[in-house]
Amino acid sequence: RLLLNVMRNNRASDRALAAAEGAPEHVVDFVSKMSRAANLASQQSGVPARLIMGQAALESGWGQREIKHADGSTSYNLFGIKAGASWKGKVLAARDHERQPG
Repeated sequence: RLLLNVMRNNRASDRALAAAEGAPEHVVDFVSKMSRAANLASQQSGVPARLIMGQAALESGWGQREIKHADGSTSYNLFGIKAGASWKGKVLAARDHERQPG
């Protein structure tokens, strides 16, 4: 079963890369880097991979505005998710352009 899922992920990733063909290099790089993860997340969540990939692309500017730590390492937050006061896990302080009342 695992092999079947891997094969499905590879075919879906290949289709995503083919769809990105002819796109700007940063778009092709993003799709190449993220398509397998989007397909796996899709299998686990039921959310279509193209929607996961589209939202990640929108929020991160096709990976060009990925939120990074001060040392340049990734935060793995391609969706711009913000932690509220009740969050007890790791956080990263970063500026954003959203405005909130007050």
